[in-house]
Amino acid sequence: MDGIKPPGPDMTPWERSWGIRYLLFQLIFLPQILVLLNDLTGRLLSTPWLNVVFFTVNFGAVGWIFRAFWQKTLQELPQTWKKSLALAALGLGAYYLTALALDWVLTRLYPGFGNVNDASVYQSVQLEYLPMALGTVFLVPVAEESLYRGVVFRGLWRWSRPWAYAISAVVFCAVHVLSYVGRYEPALLALNFLQYLPAGLILAWAYEKSGSIACPILIHMGVNAWGMISVLTAP
Repeated sequence: MDGIKPPGPDMTPWERSWGIRYLLFQLIFLPQILVLLNDLTGRLLSTPWLNVVFFTVNFGAVGWIFRAFWQKTLQELPQTWKKSLALAALGLGAYYLTALALDWVLTRLYPGFGNVNDASVYQSVQLEYLPMALGTVFLVPVAEESLYRGVVFRGLWRWSRPWAYAISAVVFCAVHVLSYVGRYEPALLALNFLQYLPAGLILAWAYEKSGSIACPILIHMGVNAWGMISVLTAP
């Protein structure tokens, strides 16, 4: 592809196939299944613990489906970790600069603007800080990057680099707002969608430039860790 190096080891056809199936399953069915099971057991789990179970199931399923991909990634890590760390630091800086600029614009387009997904996570974190923080910082980035960058971006990259960036970013934005459709007005959700766009593009860029899925995972962990620290320091 015009001399551009592929972003790290590819997944096997089996991993890509089952990765796409699992991505759809965990978006459409897994949350409803967990809620139904919790209702059938007399709601033993609170909302934060349901989230933790979701994070854990997601992490376990991704680890099993992509075990060959992760084995290759870990084998290459001694050669890629320095570059991944440097690009992760650059990616984090780019993310926060674009996030600040975008927030400034969005609050002027929509007075009182707020991120509905962040608000939902914030409520759960306040109730169960430690398990939510551990899941959000360590489990979520591995699962989401394996799916959205590993399956979607890396899979499409073989056919079209621009479309890989565009579609993986759109999917990443959409999954963070779809569950709120019907609960908030469309204009707010559209702005929330745009708010995730820089992250989707930066994470894909970090994957491509570093040649390792570990790089976007580090950025994702850093962003989520900062969010958890912000909860502790909030008035």
